[in-house]
Order: sequence, then C-alpha cells, then structure tokens
Amino acid sequence: MQPPVTPLAPHPYFDHEKYGAHSWEDIPDLECGRFRSGCDTRVDQSIGGKKMKSVLKFSFILSVFVSAQTMAATNPVEFWGCKFNDGMGMDDLMEWTEEWGEVVDDLPDDGYNAWVMTPMFKSNMTDLDFLWVGAWPDYARMGSGLGDFFNSESGSASFAKFVEISTCQIHDLYSSVQVRENNRE
Repeated sequence: MQPPVTPLAPHPYFDHEKYGAHSWEDIPDLECGRFRSGCDTRVDQSIGGKKMKSVLKFSFILSVFVSAQTMAATNPVEFWGCKFNDGMGMDDLMEWTEEWGEVVDDLPDDGYNAWVMTPMFKSNMTDLDFLWVGAWPDYARMGSGLGDFFNSESGSASFAKFVEISTCQIHDLYSSVQVRENNRE
C-alpha cells in the first residue's frame, strides 16, 4: 500500500511542474536512487540493488571531494593586532621577542614561525602599533605547540610579559593556502 501523496506548495523561485515534481513523493530520494513513488522496496532492501549503487556513487563523490581538499594544503596563521601599553614601545617588544625565542626553542614543537609587522599605510594609522603574526605548518602542530607553550611555566610567564608590554584588541586565526611560490633566486 502506497502512503498518501502530499502535494507540494507553490514556490516563488522553483517551478515544480517544470521538473515533474507534483508531490513530495516525486522528489528524488537518495535511499532508492529514484522517485519515492517509484521505489521498489525489494530492490531497496537488497545489497546488490540500486541502494548499493547510490552508496558507491556517494562514496566516489566524497573521495573526490576529500582528495581536492588535501591537494591544497592549508596552514593556520594567527594575527594579533596590538597597541603598546603606557611607557612601552618597540624596543621593549623586541627585547621580549629574544626572551620568547629562547622559551620556544626549549619546547618540543619547533614548527611555529613569527613576524612583527608595523603599519606603513592603513586606513586608520592609530588603531594598531604592530601586528604579531604567527604560523604553523599544520593544525596538529598548532595544537601541540599551543599546548606546550601555554601549559609550561616558562611559556605562561613569557605570555604574561607580552601582556604587560601590549594590549591586543585583535586576535584572529586564518587558514592559509599558498597560491604561488617564487622559484627565482
């Protein structure tokens, strides 16, 4: 016995009639690979039937999608937009970076690279004194590196000193994909 047919409500952007869908039962169903009203439950329940073919198609599409995602390797990059606290300046920050570098060098994960950037031109030249930009080679190294740094006594003390030097209104994490590598020397 077929379930009752549920008519489709008119849609302002999609013409159901044009595509042969008169009811919800006429919309393609992933479970049986064809319109619901035409499903043969014996084939639907069999391992070698259309359900298996739909699973294989879905698996193939998923594998292509995953392959495309891994081809473009991404790496996490963090940005801290900061202003110097009263009485602090670039000399204080650069002195701290030397101490910070020694702390990071003693940690197990050495995948973090960092840059201090100062604005040369931007729409609002007074909102930031500097950017701290840090990058990891991958997300696993980011997780282990952050854990190593903030869970260590020396890392926590180093960060506390950074907070004494500056106040950062911005802390963003971006996923970065390299789109060009300069091979010239």
